[in-house]
Amino acid sequence: MLASLLKGFALNLGLIVALGPQNTFLLRQGLRREHTFVVAFLSSMLNIPLIIIGVYGFGLAINNSHFLREIVYWGSACFLFIYGLIALVSLFKPKTTNYNETKSSKSSLKKNIACIFAFSWLNPHAILDTVVILGGVGGQLNSVQKIYYIIGASSAEFLFLFTLVYGAYFIAPLFNRPIIWKGIDIFIVAIMWFLSVSLVVSAMK
Repeated sequence: MLASLLKGFALNLGLIVALGPQNTFLLRQGLRREHTFVVAFLSSMLNIPLIIIGVYGFGLAINNSHFLREIVYWGSACFLFIYGLIALVSLFKPKTTNYNETKSSKSSLKKNIACIFAFSWLNPHAILDTVVILGGVGGQLNSVQKIYYIIGASSAEFLFLFTLVYGAYFIAPLFNRPIIWKGIDIFIVAIMWFLSVSLVVSAMK
């Protein structure tokens, strides 16, 4: 059973370490010191149902259906392209240079919660990772092993996402220079569009 738990933990950790739209949003929230616990906790919790759905059959169904797989890949590519475009627009907006100045411009909790739901449940890229890949592997285990696999994968969610948010929280003072924020936006655009193109290439094979 320990092997199944570690398998779920290691595989999910390997998937979520890659910088995707959800992670970049959480990193930004951590740097802005904005609703850090809520966004980290909610992101972790919302990913768990996707893992469960994938493990109990839907992941294998997508893997075995060319049509569903095409929808996920093309949907993910479009989602990532749009998110990169948003980061590109942000690149040309004025950047604040002091965290005390950003307090009045912080997003509302409701807006951030809505973003978390979008990045978790309306993001095809998240579905690709959790439902298709994690679910496809976990779906091949027996009933008891699946439970431990889900526990391991869920533990990886909490460990990494909280580390990401609060790690960014502590290094936030280093990001007071506007040029650093512009660099982050450029990095986000590059990563999102690279992932988008790679998914398009995969979908066309």
